[in-house]
Amino acid sequence: MEKKDMKETLYMLGLDKDTKKVVLDTYLLRKYMFQKELDSFLSENKDEINANEFRRRGFSDIVDEIPVFRGHDFDVKNAPKIADNCVISKSKIQNRLMLLRIYNTIGNCFDKYQFMYENWDVAVKEQERLNSQLKSYYELISAVREKFCDNDILEIIEDFSFKHIMQLTSVVRLDGRAFCNISVNLIGGCIGVKRINTRFDKVKKSLAVCSRIDLMYQEYGKNIYNCDLTKDEALSKLFSLPTNFDKVVGCIKKKVQEIVNKEIKLNDICYDWARDCYYLNDKVESTLFPEFVVEDSTEEVLAKYCCLSTLLKTLDTGKMRLNSIVSMNDRTEVDYLSEYTRNFKETEEDKDDKYFFADKKFITSFTDSIDDLNMWRFYGEDAKGVCMIFKKTNKESVVKKVKYIDKNNEVFSKIQKINHELEKENIRFRFRILDNNSLFIKPSDFKIEKEHRLFVSSKEPHGWYSTDKSIITPYIELNLLGHNGDEREYPFVLEEIMLGPEMKHQDINRCQIKNLLMSRRSTIKISISSIPSYRS
Repeated sequence: MEKKDMKETLYMLGLDKDTKKVVLDTYLLRKYMFQKELDSFLSENKDEINANEFRRRGFSDIVDEIPVFRGHDFDVKNAPKIADNCVISKSKIQNRLMLLRIYNTIGNCFDKYQFMYENWDVAVKEQERLNSQLKSYYELISAVREKFCDNDILEIIEDFSFKHIMQLTSVVRLDGRAFCNISVNLIGGCIGVKRINTRFDKVKKSLAVCSRIDLMYQEYGKNIYNCDLTKDEALSKLFSLPTNFDKVVGCIKKKVQEIVNKEIKLNDICYDWARDCYYLNDKVESTLFPEFVVEDSTEEVLAKYCCLSTLLKTLDTGKMRLNSIVSMNDRTEVDYLSEYTRNFKETEEDKDDKYFFADKKFITSFTDSIDDLNMWRFYGEDAKGVCMIFKKTNKESVVKKVKYIDKNNEVFSKIQKINHELEKENIRFRFRILDNNSLFIKPSDFKIEKEHRLFVSSKEPHGWYSTDKSIITPYIELNLLGHNGDEREYPFVLEEIMLGPEMKHQDINRCQIKNLLMSRRSTIKISISSIPSYRS
């Protein structure tokens, strides 16, 4: 950027829209529109002038409230309105005039900047320093990504809550559990405070980029605090392993091999820093226990059975509801495999937190059994309801085919034995694939359902309701029909509505549903179940 050699020039620093660098913009201060008239008025009066006189002569903007560029200084308030009966000095008028000119120049983009300078060299030097800090911050995040480049355990969530004070934070989560914060505070003295709702949101460690481009490392709850670290030193501390790591890994290798009668390598055993436990890498666990590997749904057409009122609500709102997995919280659903996924128990605090954590996970079910007598009976309001038939449109959505396993399967005894043997050695161990896939595994008693499940993570629910099991649960809604110009978010398109074989007033309801669809400018096919007699 070319330097402007003018006395009345503002040099503004702020983050670009992608928060990747600090930009320097130059503004020439706008002249006051009535400067000549103001100079003449001031020359006619003494040093102190009544504020009412300014308003009477047309200079009310100088004595009225003036928005002030606050930047990072939260102690600065707007220049207040001056009452008519107050007197104001000429020097104060000049100060307020400068504030007014600044507002007239950049008032529409105050939020874009955090620093304002009148000296070019100072602004450039500060820009270079801030960009060096930002570069160090993003290099640190890249280094963390590289460590997990071949593993889907890592999730880094950028938090822009305090972008306005140039404080950026990225939360590193390992397999859904908060592990550490990586942050940079470009404005010294300003600290953003964010509420932590549960232990699942509370990080164990933090890395911060300091003003001198060095790094600060901290472990919460252990009184460990280190400054002036290089990137390599900081990463070494962040991902430090237990002192007995080699001994523990050797023990795990021996126990697993003895129980499954298959050989594994030492580097097949990984450490979870967020949970302080060990686990097998995905490839090895999948090979040893293929029973717990779930497949993506390959069905192009899936069905959902429901009551007539649910269909009407869906068509009226154009949205499909996904309920929190809390609503499925019984021994045949979420808790079905809980006793096998790990050999350590959560603390009492964690037991409460698990519901908060589960409230971020939403699910809905389908079946590939279309116009099936049992499905009508179990889920189609005893055949008086409807069957919504969908065609998949988004190939990348998380739709899994449910796997059915009997607890008498030999694999469960092996899992239990591994957990028990390692627990005796005080080794915390977790079956990661089994834990993560538990939402898609059900008892073999439900095999007749041929179920497929759509899973979505969301931070905020759209609403709450009480289930028929008297469990209060949140839900989210995804656009199905794209009402009011909204984009379709649901990964399926509704192609057909089938009326149940025992639905009362089939002909009337068929006509009414058709009229409803026409009012929504929809041409969804309407059919009637081919099952001739439900009772026979």
